[in-house]
Amino acid sequence: MTVAAENNHIHAGINYEEAKQLIDATKTTDLAPGTYWYLIDQHWWSNLQQNYDVLSKSQDQSLIDLGPLDNSQLLEKEPGTDKVRLKQSLVEELNYSLVPEHVFEAIKKKLGLKNGEADVIKRPVVQGTVLQKDAFVEVYPLQLQVAKLNAKNDIKILNVSYADSFEELKKKAFDLLQIPEDKRAEAQIKFEKNKNDYETINEKVSTNLASILRMDMVFYVDDNSVRVTRSSSRIEGMNGSLSPTKRYSGYAPCSSYSTETHTPGICGLQNLGNTCFMNSALQCLSNVPELTEYFLTDQYLNEINYENVLGTHGKLVQAYADLIKEMWSGRHSTVKPYQFKCVIGQHAPRFNGYAQQDSQELMSFLLDGLHEDLNRIVKKPYIEERESDGRPDGVVAEEAWADYKKRNDSVIVDLMHGQIKSTLVCPVCDKVSIKFDPILYLTVPVPQREKNGKSSVVVLRPKQRWAKFTIAHTNKSTFDQLSTAVKENLKIDKDTRLVIATGGLTPAAYEPEQPIPVMTSYYSACPRQFFAYLCRPGPLIIVANMIMNSFNKSLTSPLITNFDFKLTRRDIVEKVLPRIYEHFSKEHTVSTSSNAPDESKFGGAGVRLGRSEGSSDSGTSMTDSLNAPPELKDIAIEVNGDASKFPDDPDEEIELPKTISVLPKILLRWEQNDLFAPLSVAETLVDRELNIQAPQKAGNTLNDCLDMFTVREQLDENDSWYCPKCKEHRRAFKKLDLWKLPRILIVHLKRFNYSRYSREKTDTEISIPVKGFCPTSINPKQKQVKYDLIGVCNHMGGLGSGHYTAKAINKSTGRWADFNDSSAFLCGEVNDPLVSREAYWMVYRQRTEPTQPNSTHQRTHQPPQRVKRITESEAMEESD
Repeated sequence: MTVAAENNHIHAGINYEEAKQLIDATKTTDLAPGTYWYLIDQHWWSNLQQNYDVLSKSQDQSLIDLGPLDNSQLLEKEPGTDKVRLKQSLVEELNYSLVPEHVFEAIKKKLGLKNGEADVIKRPVVQGTVLQKDAFVEVYPLQLQVAKLNAKNDIKILNVSYADSFEELKKKAFDLLQIPEDKRAEAQIKFEKNKNDYETINEKVSTNLASILRMDMVFYVDDNSVRVTRSSSRIEGMNGSLSPTKRYSGYAPCSSYSTETHTPGICGLQNLGNTCFMNSALQCLSNVPELTEYFLTDQYLNEINYENVLGTHGKLVQAYADLIKEMWSGRHSTVKPYQFKCVIGQHAPRFNGYAQQDSQELMSFLLDGLHEDLNRIVKKPYIEERESDGRPDGVVAEEAWADYKKRNDSVIVDLMHGQIKSTLVCPVCDKVSIKFDPILYLTVPVPQREKNGKSSVVVLRPKQRWAKFTIAHTNKSTFDQLSTAVKENLKIDKDTRLVIATGGLTPAAYEPEQPIPVMTSYYSACPRQFFAYLCRPGPLIIVANMIMNSFNKSLTSPLITNFDFKLTRRDIVEKVLPRIYEHFSKEHTVSTSSNAPDESKFGGAGVRLGRSEGSSDSGTSMTDSLNAPPELKDIAIEVNGDASKFPDDPDEEIELPKTISVLPKILLRWEQNDLFAPLSVAETLVDRELNIQAPQKAGNTLNDCLDMFTVREQLDENDSWYCPKCKEHRRAFKKLDLWKLPRILIVHLKRFNYSRYSREKTDTEISIPVKGFCPTSINPKQKQVKYDLIGVCNHMGGLGSGHYTAKAINKSTGRWADFNDSSAFLCGEVNDPLVSREAYWMVYRQRTEPTQPNSTHQRTHQPPQRVKRITESEAMEESD
């Protein structure tokens, strides 16, 4: 048997506690330079986390069967050899996760490796110096393209560590290109910013160096005495000055200059290395007529706020303005947004380099940055937040907007900021809190595509044989549908309460409107078992039959029953034990009279109170005044995870705390016996098959997404609200309403969904209105407005490997244009509605007569006497 085959048979799975240890250890282990972490296939790791998450609600001790670790999807063969290597451009938490060495060794020991040593992908933890200061796992060494300036076509690949210093980078480049020792002192490393326009980099350029090295470009070593780089654009610690003939050289055409004219705005943006996310966002915003006109007419010059600590001291707005002017000059078919990219990367390091990023996040950062750089408020006053206190919504909304404008006043606010109403209601005291918050864009949910799954449900019926169903359902099927189908099949009255819960030691009951979860194993959907209990309306409690002196070992499945008795020993024996007998005795569950227990042993009305005759068991803890079976040794109760014994007095009642997070649980501790049907009885039942079909919808519209955004929902425990009346955190009910919509409305479809164990893209088709879009979810007290689509950012493909493009209406021609990095051209009309799986965020323009941004807006400060321009070198320095 091969090593891989042996590993494949190491273990059938891991239990809840073992999974918890692996996940917790990964979260809590610090990155220590000199140690090693290991890559784990994200699909495999996500299934471990997802199954653990489900089991954690029930503390089910059944095994999680994932199969051995398989990292084959992370590897590829090296061309021309039998060796394997890590695939390029893999993304953490999308393609792989990282675990510390001791976690990987535990996985290897308990579950095995499907492909043997090929599944061992070890990477070092390094301490960055040039590119990153904090410790990190170096999954990929940095690969740079280098060449001699006088032999530009002879490009070589240089592998360096992120932890290398700048001097080490230079030495490795010089060694690879065989630069003579006597020329190294004067040799310089350059990059081509534009055609035949070179800039020199050195180690003094800290933050900007990181941005430059991460760009997908060739670096040239110049060891000649004659320099081809113009002194005016050479970077020496970023202290050089600009050529007097132009403010920025970063936006010259990427091809040689031509006198040919082009349609203003129909200008592509060169991809600097996975920067399609940035290019698509810029094209959408560039085609907002009011905003672009504001920059082309230099209205921004007198509104730059150089003192705002929340801004970039004017660097971002100047870089954006210069880029817009180049794009709309009509002189270029394509420009290279290098300077803008450097400024963005300087102030938001996550946008450095050439890893794919999120276009919506770039759009949000850019508009926020422009707002702060153009904020007309120099000194922001302190504004105390005020409660609504029952006042009319209109009054509270106007007051909140006026307070917001006292601190935020810019062309971005004029055009793009709106207002939503947020209502919170305490579920305990009914305290209502209403607030009106500003918005820059709307992020709305996208309906999930259906996933098929199978589950089983075992119905525990008193004094009857249990029933078992295999349910075919989707992730949109609800427990209410499941309950209805089961009751119809068993001919149970439709008004009977059927409580459906997870299995395990602590069942968690589901609400009727909750969707049935679809669990998956590494390879396919795996069934999940639920238990159903017939109950009456009212509070519930769990009863668990445990084996004495054992850790979490059960005699039967737990029972969920009505909490209609006192918490005394007497009521437990007289009212709860008969229910245990009705549900779990062999007589009822396996339909046989052999070995049937004496019903009188389980208490109940009309049964003599006192020890059974002939019982010689002196070890029982039950008092002589109760007719408890001798096998029952102890009774305890568990509330909020804490267990305590019942008092010796059979009539002394236990008081429950006011706040209970989960159902209380009575623990009946027995000595080992054969009074009950074995736990495996549920597996011997004959399956009945049910098919639950979720309601089907013909299609999803943008207004459907807005309706989901405004639906009332209850906050979860991690996002609870502090109720000022209760003085405690509560899972409040929250509802959002559109209150005041801006002139330019940006709607972002939340297609990318992230959880602690998965990342996925929702590619549901959405029907997007092009002309006359009327948001139906706006507050009815507000005037209805109509919008026309003027731009859409598209994302094609999956997470980490997709591509962004854009379509927008060109204001010069009034026609739609298509933008795909360097490609830009006028195209035909867009279908109305636009039905798309790729539309990611849209720009709408209100149909009403535009209110032009007021450049003479009443300001709280005087405009500067002289407009301050920031030089190219200053724009690339790190912000204070």
